[in-house]
Amino acid sequence: MKEIDTRVAEAIFGGPALPVEMAQAFVRAHALPLPAEVVALPEGAAAPEAGAVPLRLHDGLVYWFVPVEMAGGSPRPPWGCDGAGRLVGAVQQAILRLRRSELRLLGQKSAVLTLQEEVEAFHHAVREVRRVGGNAKEALEAWGGIILHRYQHQINLIRLRLLELLTALTRGVEGRFAYVSYSLVKRIYAAQQLQELGRLPLTIARELGPLVIGLPPGGGVGEPLLSPVVRRALEQIAAVFREPASLSEIARACHVTPSHLARLFRKETGQSVVAHLQRLRINHARELLATTDRGLLEIALESGFESIEHFHRLFRRMTGVTPRAYRLAAK
Repeated sequence: MKEIDTRVAEAIFGGPALPVEMAQAFVRAHALPLPAEVVALPEGAAAPEAGAVPLRLHDGLVYWFVPVEMAGGSPRPPWGCDGAGRLVGAVQQAILRLRRSELRLLGQKSAVLTLQEEVEAFHHAVREVRRVGGNAKEALEAWGGIILHRYQHQINLIRLRLLELLTALTRGVEGRFAYVSYSLVKRIYAAQQLQELGRLPLTIARELGPLVIGLPPGGGVGEPLLSPVVRRALEQIAAVFREPASLSEIARACHVTPSHLARLFRKETGQSVVAHLQRLRINHARELLATTDRGLLEIALESGFESIEHFHRLFRRMTGVTPRAYRLAAK
């Protein structure tokens, strides 16, 4: 049943499509009432209605299935889950309704915000964090509001933007602040709600600011942040890093040659495509080691490695300790 739960959780956030038979087994195992209205609420919130059945798949969120009577022949409401085949779609719609309500609470405007506005706000935020006497709070709140609005339906892209901020602030001096950076990466991946993600730019600045203030911008800050090709490559890598992926496949998805992508990616990010891919895999493995009791082989495969030997070797090279030692230290 654990495997089915994992497949359902992944499908909800854009993973492989869920076979109907697996969805049916999931509904039976969790005794979900169908037809039902699906309501997503933060962990700890009261049940939306008496008789609602809770479903917990992701940290910080509870999906409530509220039984409803649907008269024969009546139109199927968009929020309705009247069968196992609509399970994933109904939960996704519930999450979107929650995100929209969160954005209203955050006071976001309905105006369309462009990529150019996002990039300009990003540059301004990075400069203000690193500038002596800079107004980092206002700059980060402006940039954070833009990414929350632009990617309100794609929480993983918000995480990617936050990682870009972390990278830009420490570019060229990453090794000096690795202990802080790793802690912040964990927080970024642990955040499940827009309010939490919206607070993270200021958290990043609060923890990194005293370390990077006064450093020269360098590292590309002040130049165009990322070209569309490299941004597309980063998004593609983030989507497939847990699967076997090659430079050629990523380049094909970006509609460029592998050699062109390799040159451009290194120029704009300071690292190779393979190095970034490996970093994502190791960071994912770190999270699983620290938060689950899964076996090392399962974690290696879940993180995109094809063998336990390769996983063990790369993990030790990048962290300085073995996966088992890391797990013991993280508990």
